[in-house]
Amino acid sequence: MTFTLLGTAHGLASTPDAHSLIACTDAGEVWAICHANLDSVVNGTQWWFENIHPYIPDDDRKYYEEPFGGATQPTLYPPDIRRAFTENETDAEIRFFMGQGGRYPGTRAPIHRHPFGSMTYVQEGFVTLFLEGAAPVTKGPGEAYFMPPYKSMSAAVMPRPVYGGVIVAQAERTVVVDSVVRPNSRGSTNFVEIEPLGDGKWFDWTNGKWERCTESPRWACQKLTYN
Repeated sequence: MTFTLLGTAHGLASTPDAHSLIACTDAGEVWAICHANLDSVVNGTQWWFENIHPYIPDDDRKYYEEPFGGATQPTLYPPDIRRAFTENETDAEIRFFMGQGGRYPGTRAPIHRHPFGSMTYVQEGFVTLFLEGAAPVTKGPGEAYFMPPYKSMSAAVMPRPVYGGVIVAQAERTVVVDSVVRPNSRGSTNFVEIEPLGDGKWFDWTNGKWERCTESPRWACQKLTYN
């Protein structure tokens, strides 16, 4: 089914055209839930409280009074940081990719999964990995973290990161290097988040529903029509 979304000046989705709906006529987050894939996350805050907060040690919870440690805004890598280093394919149709990314304090990756896992090396700043079913882990310059397959997660740039049990100064931005190995016929990242915006609007981060653009803070624009 094709849904026609009413775009706004900022590339955000609004309530769909009534002719696009068959059985689900509610607006906003309820509509998003009705039409989301079964694996979609329709509220990042709720996901955080269900999948991260219970695993934070009691002594550390004072650092995470806000979801994602205050890094609540989902974004892509900004264009001034993002660039590809190398991408190669073998005769066995295995693709290798290495590229640079990063984010600014207060932002995070949309909740996503890596079907084949992925690795990230931190060059600048501190990045906190919020991995489904685990306590937050923060890595600093010269360190790396692994993102296992099939787990949902978000990498966040906390304004006040907790590193080694203490709050440390965050950099003006983070810079990381991502390394991915995957079959050529499969994608490396499945975005699963639908971001509620209030007033019956949301931003659908699931694959195929957005495109890269230069609009801050998401650096992504909602496609006006998608399947």
